[in-house]
Amino acid sequence: VESSSPSLLAPDNTLERSFFIRMKSTLTKRGVHIKSSGYKVIHVTGRLRIRMALTHSRSVPNQIMGMVAVAHALPPPTLNEVRIDCQMFVTRVNMDLKIVYCENRVSDYMDLTPVDVVGKRCYQVVHAEDVEGIRQSHLDC
Repeated sequence: VESSSPSLLAPDNTLERSFFIRMKSTLTKRGVHIKSSGYKVIHVTGRLRIRMALTHSRSVPNQIMGMVAVAHALPPPTLNEVRIDCQMFVTRVNMDLKIVYCENRVSDYMDLTPVDVVGKRCYQVVHAEDVEGIRQSHLDC
């Protein structure tokens, strides 16, 4: 992107970027000799960089914007089984994050029983020191 304007970004915009893309993949899976053509979800995180470019024909320098980023392929969404550590317990929540099920093991880690937890929203059982981190994860970037 080239521009002769003094600023390419609004003052409230940040230079950090994070987004997801889908890319076609034709890689062969390990241990399988069949090529499967599908799409992989890629998480891209990076930072915009602005550079001034001087040209002989213009007295005002152009701003050239680029992005330095790292991309990670995410695991496929078809996880049939998740290994539960001995220090974990299972809860199920509905779309508004209301807890609809909780294992008895919750009592091993909290001063609560499943009866105390079911029916509450997840935010009601979050530790006060974790609230800001959770709030940040729910903000639009």
